[in-house]
Amino acid sequence: MLSFDAFSQNQRTTRFTGDSTKFIGELNGLLFGLSDNDQKLLKPIMTGFVQKWNEETFDPAKKKFIYSLCNEMLKKKIRIFPDFFNYINALNVFVDSHQKESNFRPW
Repeated sequence: MLSFDAFSQNQRTTRFTGDSTKFIGELNGLLFGLSDNDQKLLKPIMTGFVQKWNEETFDPAKKKFIYSLCNEMLKKKIRIFPDFFNYINALNVFVDSHQKESNFRPW
């Protein structure tokens, strides 16, 4: 039973489902294993991102792009910290700096 739970948790973080309501939980599952120091650095970034996500700041097309890119990052075994951290931070900065919508993909 224990190994099933561990496998199940691992499964949630090997691929993002593309479900907007599950994404933050999936992302948090991915970040769970980080060191305390890395988690402290990530907390304010994630707080801002979660707020933007829940306020529907990212339209469905942007969310689809975010899922796709995150899945590619997982497939290529990109490091959770600092690489996912930097991506989430870049998404926050994109919104906070009021970039043009046409700049989203290049950003």
